[in-house]
Amino acid sequence: MMIADSIDGPWHFAGENGGIMVEAQDDDPSHWTYQAAIGADNPAFLKIGDKYYIYYKCGTPSHMDAKYGYAVSDQLEGTYRMCDAPITDNISYLEDAQAFEADGKYYLLTTDNLGGNSGGWGYLIL
Repeated sequence: MMIADSIDGPWHFAGENGGIMVEAQDDDPSHWTYQAAIGADNPAFLKIGDKYYIYYKCGTPSHMDAKYGYAVSDQLEGTYRMCDAPITDNISYLEDAQAFEADGKYYLLTTDNLGGNSGGWGYLIL
């Protein structure tokens, strides 16, 4: 992540890890991101109350096991804490999630790329 006070810059990396907000805990065998081939890929940001959330895809070496999780922080610039378990229970590949709020409820909209979850190639899943 890079941040600036103005769209014209100057821009600088956020946080204390060169702009990286979330890293897979691939060294902890008990964590759902263990041995992840995809770290925090394709993040979507959302502010809920006074907390900041990053929704991200993380997957094992087979890549088709990718699930979505989230990390939360008190500040946009981090430090973010990962969730302990994935928030999707997909059986096939999901991608391109967007997080949003509507009528006081929070949603994650994803693409069912291969149709293994919804039965239709490229269908959306809310």
